Amino acid sequence: MVTYNCLGMDYNEEVELPYQLLKEYCESIASTYIKMVKSSSSKRVRVWMEKGFRASASHVQALGEAVTATIGDLESPQHHCTAAQLSKWLQSNILLKQLAELVYVNLYGINKRGGDESPTPMPPAAPSLLPIPDGLDAMPDYPAFIDLSHIVWINSHLPQKYQRKWRFLFSSHIHGESFSTMAGRIIEQGPSVLIIEDSSGHIFGGFAACAWTFGPNFTGTDESFLFTAAPKMRVYPATNYNDHYQYINHHTKTLPNGLVSEALTFVHHQLTMHPQ
Repeated sequence: MVTYNCLGMDYNEEVELPYQLLKEYCESIASTYIKMVKSSSSKRVRVWMEKGFRASASHVQALGEAVTATIGDLESPQHHCTAAQLSKWLQSNILLKQLAELVYVNLYGINKRGGDESPTPMPPAAPSLLPIPDGLDAMPDYPAFIDLSHIVWINSHLPQKYQRKWRFLFSSHIHGESFSTMAGRIIEQGPSVLIIEDSSGHIFGGFAACAWTFGPNFTGTDESFLFTAAPKMRVYPATNYNDHYQYINHHTKTLPNGLVSEALTFVHHQLTMHPQ
């Protein structure tokens, strides 16, 4: 198996792989991919980076750790992995497949046809895991508080039809801390990603699968999810326990009936250090 060879081991169904070794492998793949992105001449990459989006080593490492964590329990990954677990994980982990493919194509040109001896090297694969930032270049003072690694992580979990382009709608830094202004910019604008940073540097948010509309009822679908981006990258899908996915209203001072502290709509632990 190729993965065993990459880890410097011979394939053996009886031998368990150390979790730490898999983690280092994923971190290496993530790091190489981000380096490719940063050296790319792609316009989409240039726009992200010109607006201050960087790729810090700690966040790149966190991306690799997040990819590895999906092999076991989200918060308590196992210490070893069997061949059967590895095979199942490799088949189901779409992000790792995409990262590895882009890395191997760029490093080794593995998509060259057999017998092709052309001296002209193939162009690098486009860093397609990053969405096109629509409208961001028109913002003169955008505060880039997330990392390129965060964008790759969040974008990879969106429905595929929304992964190509992100359209900038609202920033409290640019538009002010006004609920009315925010609502006016996001109402009836289609599905959206909300990203928040708290005073402790924790970054978290969610994907709303449907357009926001004012009303007394919950809306949305089970494609919605919550996520954390820092200090750890995790995604928490809908549980189907209820249909309380999205809610926004005005002229009201209370949370909607049925919203409970356990947040049973999504499987998640506390997203921020400040529960309030």
